[in-house]
Amino acid sequence: MKSKQILVLLTAAALCLSGCGASGNTNGAPSSEEMAETESGAEETGEEAAAPEEADKQAENEAIVAAAEEDVVSYLTDGAYKSADVLAEQGDYKLTAAEASFYIAYQYYNAVTYYERNGQTFSADDPASDGMTAGEYMAKYARSQAANYLAGRAQAAELGVTLSEEDQAALDGFMEDNYRSYGESRWYSELGAGMVSEEDFDEAAKDQWILDKGRTMFAHSMLSMGTTPDEYKMYADKYYYIMALQDSLFGDGGEYSLTDEELDQMTAEYMEENGVVWGRCILFSTINATEEEAAKTKEQMESVYEELSALSGQELYDRFTVQQGTYDTSGYTAGEVQMYTNSDPLVPGYYETLSGLKEGELGVTDKTAYGWFILLREDSQPSLLTDNVRATYINENFTDHLEAAAAAYGLDPDSILSDLDISLYFERLDALKEAVSAVDQVVSLHPAGEADGSTGAGEEAGTSGKES
Repeated sequence: MKSKQILVLLTAAALCLSGCGASGNTNGAPSSEEMAETESGAEETGEEAAAPEEADKQAENEAIVAAAEEDVVSYLTDGAYKSADVLAEQGDYKLTAAEASFYIAYQYYNAVTYYERNGQTFSADDPASDGMTAGEYMAKYARSQAANYLAGRAQAAELGVTLSEEDQAALDGFMEDNYRSYGESRWYSELGAGMVSEEDFDEAAKDQWILDKGRTMFAHSMLSMGTTPDEYKMYADKYYYIMALQDSLFGDGGEYSLTDEELDQMTAEYMEENGVVWGRCILFSTINATEEEAAKTKEQMESVYEELSALSGQELYDRFTVQQGTYDTSGYTAGEVQMYTNSDPLVPGYYETLSGLKEGELGVTDKTAYGWFILLREDSQPSLLTDNVRATYINENFTDHLEAAAAAYGLDPDSILSDLDISLYFERLDALKEAVSAVDQVVSLHPAGEADGSTGAGEEAGTSGKES
């Protein structure tokens, strides 16, 4: 994967959480302006008691956002650190508290998202490895990453590493592209909610509105990730150059690039360690079959298996394809050659039967919960694994390289935000995300009172990748 593609994924993942600041999501509290309308109509709706409570909550949210806008790191750490504090430096490059804060916030976001997708609730107090809590472990990893990135950026400069024209252009336009992306998303959200009207803007005025609103939305998005736009831009700069450094050192012709012989050996070792085999199957399904139907299916399987067993070589492959299309309507393998490993969660007996065959040999499973599988062991295709093996080698060794560079520069990860109160940091980060979402809420002004259905966050997560 190219460096800019990796950054797109990281940027999208990071911003989709904080994107509520620029979204059309309509499930939070209304803005202060719309709150006035809510209060004015309370007598008619019988919601007199609710309005003051909502107003108090909104005022609290606005105060949180205002404090974070003044200095987000100071807010998150209760004044222990300020956003502009320089925590480490090497050559012309520095690591600020605001940038380091992003590394921790991003780890926290990943954990929360992962747990939510699995129907669980993440707690920073959960036990982790080495006697640390989950929060402490994430902070330790983030500190190491921050030191490594600072070291990598400094080394890239020392080695004269440059960016491609495409990546340099993306980095040059990073801020404006984000402003425009967030502003456009906000424009359509407010347009759908009836908060703005196309008739009130010419093209120049609309474009200026988008850029101005986008600055605010992007800044709020960054607040939700514990940093500022400028410091996030510094992170992006480091990332682009680190990926260029990786390519320079480990890419074709690089000092640490693999020779063809080394790659072949690593691929062979990977195949052996993971029990990699290739094959195709024909499933004779008995799912929801009656006993009589299952018996007929078994007869069909035995007939086909007997026919195929009499063939070999290309004739077997060709006839197997025909019979696969005739009998296997499950789409289990879609007729394609599949790769399997000893860690695949397959139907019991499937991998064992396939891996026990020689290349070009036919086999059949015992009856499974799905029916019978006629299997054909295909020729090994190690060339399909080389990119994955090379990427694994680079990922493992480049991290070691960055850690060695950080150590050589005397960068100590444990000294980065060493006095951070992890529990307080995550508690305030949660409060800030909630506050940003509420303050930047889009509430429909349509007579029916129906909120605009767009979420905005997903749009920003995808479109903000344009700059990457």
